[in-house]
Amino acid sequence: MWDYCGHSLEVARLRGATYADVRVMHMRQRDLTTKNGQVGTLGQSESLGQGIRVIAGGAWGFASTDVLTREDVAACAAQAVAIAGASALAKKKDVQMAAVVVAFQSFGHRIPRVAATPRPTLNTTRVGHPLHSTSR
Repeated sequence: MWDYCGHSLEVARLRGATYADVRVMHMRQRDLTTKNGQVGTLGQSESLGQGIRVIAGGAWGFASTDVLTREDVAACAAQAVAIAGASALAKKKDVQMAAVVVAFQSFGHRIPRVAATPRPTLNTTRVGHPLHSTSR
C-alpha cells in the first residue's frame, strides 16, 4: 500500500501539483438482524480505496479509486491534478497553505462490543506533504 501512496504522490508532482496528500480507507462491517429470536439476515462487507487531494495551478483537486493497481492509482492522481487545473480557471485567488511540519498519521478505531450488534472496524492511513522539486 505504501508503494501505491508514494506512486500517487510522485505522479501528482510530475503532473504539476505543488501539494498532495493521500488517504487510504479500509472498512469492514458485519451486520446481523434477528426477529422472534431467529437470525433474520447476516451480512459482511469490506471496502478498500484511496483518495488523493492536490493543489495545482493554485486550486484544489480531488479524485478517488477503489481499484488499487499501480496504473489506476496513477490515473487517479492525474485526474486530481486535472480537476485542480479545471478549478483554477474559476478561482479568484490562489490557495494558500499554512506553514506546517510534515506529518504522518495512522490510527485504528474499534467500537466496543455490545450484545447482538455489528462490530465495525476502521483503519485509515494518511500521508501528506508539500511537493518540492529536488534533484536526485
